[in-house]
Amino acid sequence: MHSVDEWCTVELDTVFHSVINVWETEWDEDIGTVPPEDMVAAVKAARKTYPNKRILAHFIQPHHPFLGPTGREMVDSGMQGRKKAKGADVSTSANDEQKIWARLRQGDVSEQRVWEAYRENLKLLFPHLRELLDTVDGKTVVTSDHGNLVADWLWPFPVREYGHPGELRVPELIEVPWLVFDTDERIPIQSDRPLESGVEHGSTEIRDRLSDLGYHS
Repeated sequence: MHSVDEWCTVELDTVFHSVINVWETEWDEDIGTVPPEDMVAAVKAARKTYPNKRILAHFIQPHHPFLGPTGREMVDSGMQGRKKAKGADVSTSANDEQKIWARLRQGDVSEQRVWEAYRENLKLLFPHLRELLDTVDGKTVVTSDHGNLVADWLWPFPVREYGHPGELRVPELIEVPWLVFDTDERIPIQSDRPLESGVEHGSTEIRDRLSDLGYHS
């Protein structure tokens, strides 16, 4: 988890006992995100460190960047590491780059292609979720923090929208899955005061990571 002033209205360090910024240690520059297997390892480690705490884990997938075969063919979909590998100059602001939703809006890629890449990103996450479900006790809920608009029409003004723009409440963005997995053994939860995370909120590194994922201030 992480908290950034521009992106979160709640100071997470004062809400949760501990905030573990997995992106600080497990960010993969080649794909521009945190791989799901590294997130699984971080969750397992957190469970060992905090056996009597609820764990809230935020996997980036199926969020862009797309890591499946179709997504990997979209070399200009905002994955800066891929551009570096091709010798491109990535020193310009991510706000000026062609993110996947902008390319879809402009017709550079098709809706079918984006949906295919999105589904691949979701499916590649499933075995990692299964690994966690098979190793953690107690009640686990699999959900999402938001949906995405893929050229969906908005009303009352008939315009198409893409991605997940802020300050917009439509069913496609706010209606998310809620899958409950339960085991016979429940974990006793212990309440404690929050710890300091040591993260400087609003830092350049945080902004860069969010820009890689398509968030702009």
